[in-house]
Amino acid sequence: MYRSKSKCQHCSRSHHSFLRFDDAITQKNDQNAIPENKTASLSNTSTLLSGVTLLPIAIVDIETPHRNKCTCRAVVDSGSDASFVTDEFVNRVALTPVRHATAVTGIGHLTSTTKGTARFVLLPRNRTSPKLIIDSYVLSKIIRNIPETK
Repeated sequence: MYRSKSKCQHCSRSHHSFLRFDDAITQKNDQNAIPENKTASLSNTSTLLSGVTLLPIAIVDIETPHRNKCTCRAVVDSGSDASFVTDEFVNRVALTPVRHATAVTGIGHLTSTTKGTARFVLLPRNRTSPKLIIDSYVLSKIIRNIPETK
């Protein structure tokens, strides 16, 4: 396991500053009395930093049921309950989707309707194993900006 040798700038714990925990920031801020006129500035900065969610992107190989292979980018969201692909992906790699509409509800109760499901095999880049069979929902668009507050 990789251990960080540097300390967080916010809580002095052994992790990168972007991976800090909000309660650690609160404790440190409580210990360091901040002048009242600077509180708004600090609050806005921490809101901007903590409101960003970074999802990793993996370069993977895809194998279709027709044994065609291609390389593509995959957004990895370990918190998601399902896998999703776009219409463009389905057309580009010549998948044959099973057409049916399913309502999918996400963050903030935003609902999208799928156009069906598609099956393909996902492999590590330039490797033959392990092979993961992926049954994914097909959507017009996957990624868009979601408002942080209303």
